[in-house]
Amino acid sequence: MDFLDERFLILRDSFAYGFAQESNEIEGIFGEVAHQNHKKALLKFLTHPVVRISYLEEFVRAIEPKAVLREHDYQAVIIAGNRGLHGTLVKSALRTLLDRIHDNKITCFEAHMEYEAIHPFMDGNGRSGRVLWLWQRIKYGAWPNLSFKHSFYYEAFGFYRRMRPMLK
Repeated sequence: MDFLDERFLILRDSFAYGFAQESNEIEGIFGEVAHQNHKKALLKFLTHPVVRISYLEEFVRAIEPKAVLREHDYQAVIIAGNRGLHGTLVKSALRTLLDRIHDNKITCFEAHMEYEAIHPFMDGNGRSGRVLWLWQRIKYGAWPNLSFKHSFYYEAFGFYRRMRPMLK
């Protein structure tokens, strides 16, 4: 391994840990073990050339071992006071979203918002949604130079500016 390869691995590791820590702390999860587990699952997830539902399930199992993909209507979730998508519709909606991401037909911000609206898992949706956001940014050449919260803020502002003419 030459110096640049080693330096890249150190930077990659440092970035992944910082991203995992921020993502965990957004959810109120603190502690070295949680951050290291998230980082390890994140780095594995980012190696996939495409995202499949099974890769999201694997990531969520690594960070929330008891969380499962919602497939039944009795697996209801409440998001910001609203009932989430019916469990029987989750896989289809998630497949459609992943297809749009792979075809580069949806921005990272829009994909993240749609993913969170689908809320495919019983737990771990915020962290898996942020990992999907990061995968999409890296895949399409927009490596984040800011934290998730800062990047997401500017993406939300840009989305609002694009949508504003339609809101009048």
